[in-house]
Amino acid sequence: MGTPRAFSHASGQSDKLSILNDLEFRCWIQCLLSADDFGVLPLSSALLRDDNLALAASCAPVIDRALHVIAQVELFVRFEHRGTPFIVHPFWQDVQRILFPRATSYPAPPQEVLSRLSRATKLLFLAHHPGYRGGNEVATGFHRRSQPRSRFIPKNLPPQRSRPIEARARPWHSARLRGTGRRARYV
Repeated sequence: MGTPRAFSHASGQSDKLSILNDLEFRCWIQCLLSADDFGVLPLSSALLRDDNLALAASCAPVIDRALHVIAQVELFVRFEHRGTPFIVHPFWQDVQRILFPRATSYPAPPQEVLSRLSRATKLLFLAHHPGYRGGNEVATGFHRRSQPRSRFIPKNLPPQRSRPIEARARPWHSARLRGTGRRARYV
């Protein structure tokens, strides 16, 4: 089952999208569908051709050219990680509104690319992507609480004692079952 993706109502009125031809537009739509929950995907025709039967009929250099046009028009922002090119959607979180993103194997964009993304998309990376979770969020202006509130437990509480099972039986329950031949349930 595929991942549902949202499209903005203003997408049809975009100047950037009106520049694209039919194949480039199909590649842009497939990029939105093939991206992970952070809006990142490799800048390669192989992934798009595997995910879309119509694009599988096109040759790889044609789709690579369409991907480079999409990156030039800045519908996706290009970055490199260890020599491999990737693209990320600049307004991903503004449209998709993903609350709990799934784990990803794709890298996070570097800081200079992160500054070109929308505020909501930047916060999504800083809060949830494994590449930024251990980083210095305070220096970038986005500070996360180091521990969740549930971990703030007072240390001077006495430890809970375990009571024997017989003491945990509810008296009203065992009285109601007396004479029925059934055993009382324990808490």
